[in-house]
Amino acid sequence: MEGNSKKRQRIESKPPWEICKASIEKLGGFISPSIAFSDTTRTVSLSASVKEGDELMRIPSKSLMSLKVVESFPFGKSIFRLVHEVDNGQLFHSKNDLVLALFLAVVQSDGMPDFDQDDRLSCVKCYLGTLPDNSSYDNLPRRWTNEKLEQLLGGTNILERAKMEKNGLLQDFKLLHEAHQKINKEFEKDATFQMPSLEYFDEMIAAVESRAFHCLGDDEVDALVPLLDCINHKRGVGLVSDVSYKRQDDGAIVVNAKIDMDAEYTVGITYGAKGNHQLLIRYGFTLGDNVEPDGSSNDIAEIKVKNKLCEFRRGPKSYTFGCLTKALALCSDDLEDGMGEQDEPTGLDDFLNDCEAEECDFDSMYAEGNDDEGDQNEQEDDEVKNEIVALNTLRTELEKARDGYSLHGDRLQGALNSKHDSDEKFCAILIQSEIKTISFYLDAIEEIVKALSTKSGSNNKDGDLLQKQVLELKDAFLAIRHPEILY
Repeated sequence: MEGNSKKRQRIESKPPWEICKASIEKLGGFISPSIAFSDTTRTVSLSASVKEGDELMRIPSKSLMSLKVVESFPFGKSIFRLVHEVDNGQLFHSKNDLVLALFLAVVQSDGMPDFDQDDRLSCVKCYLGTLPDNSSYDNLPRRWTNEKLEQLLGGTNILERAKMEKNGLLQDFKLLHEAHQKINKEFEKDATFQMPSLEYFDEMIAAVESRAFHCLGDDEVDALVPLLDCINHKRGVGLVSDVSYKRQDDGAIVVNAKIDMDAEYTVGITYGAKGNHQLLIRYGFTLGDNVEPDGSSNDIAEIKVKNKLCEFRRGPKSYTFGCLTKALALCSDDLEDGMGEQDEPTGLDDFLNDCEAEECDFDSMYAEGNDDEGDQNEQEDDEVKNEIVALNTLRTELEKARDGYSLHGDRLQGALNSKHDSDEKFCAILIQSEIKTISFYLDAIEEIVKALSTKSGSNNKDGDLLQKQVLELKDAFLAIRHPEILY
């Protein structure tokens, strides 16, 4: 970590926040004296109260870590050329992320040519000083050993994603290193640069992927925003950001207070609605109760059904019906053609989204043809039998997935009950959520098979939220695929 030590030593005389603040103000920006940063807790808090609408930051475009800023340096143009020498199909990360990460890694490792220092380069170095230590990214699954990945994520599709991230990083670095060896001599003297180490490259990829703000750069590409990205992210569902941030016509990012805040208040922004698989891969943590107010889970369980990946989600029937029927189509060749026909009309999606619990009225959709019973009974019986076979096949696939997690039993419960955050606990939270989702669909399958077997109608009794959603999914499934059961 010698390179990191060098970086910290350059800004040792004053706190990194203050140095970065001064560089922003030198370029025409503004940072309110009411906000301050704690190096110990790495939180932004208020030294004085602020009112809703108060301007807290104005970060000029030249202070952003953006593609436009990279291109303003001669060696930055060379980085652009280097990255674009490699075919898109060979790279794991996006070229925009690679350009920005490689640029920051070159500056961090002092790999750029010696030329007169200017405010732009000083701003980049000041920004690097505000980043957390490289070890703070060790909670990202791609940094874990393969043994640890298997122990904590075995049975989840995230295991494969983490391995792809790990291998993708190494592959991208290798490709860029090889391209650099081939074309570096072609660059002008002031445009050459030294390739950073894998450690620096890894750190800056992690920084770009976890800290960049969506569409705040030129041409609506992502950009890193100094000091704004020091504001803590609130963890939890239903939380709101304390500040708003918006790109101005001149490219500056203006940050305003969204609420009145007292002195010593810790300012926070939010990640937005994200599933635990996204949170773990990108940020290294998960949320224990990742459910929206309408009862829909933000988590998506990716389960293999007949060796094909299917997405399952808990929630109201507008979220769950499509998940169930798409997975069911894989369990019966006889159902595939019918599934294609049913998925095409947009009216079905509109219907599912507009219905509200017991207020749904399926009669109007299926009234036509329900009086013609005699000739269809035998065909309907065969369809019901085939549907039950497919449902039982899907049940077996889901049970296999439920029982296939490496983190299970007492160890799973122990991790969930721990009072301390850890990689094991975050993985346990994710696995528990997937097990809940699988159980949700197993319950729905049981209810549907029971109804198809007895040709009984709906009996949606009151219960807890998940049970109510299970029964609503059953009712929607029967009404849409087997209306004859209800009449």
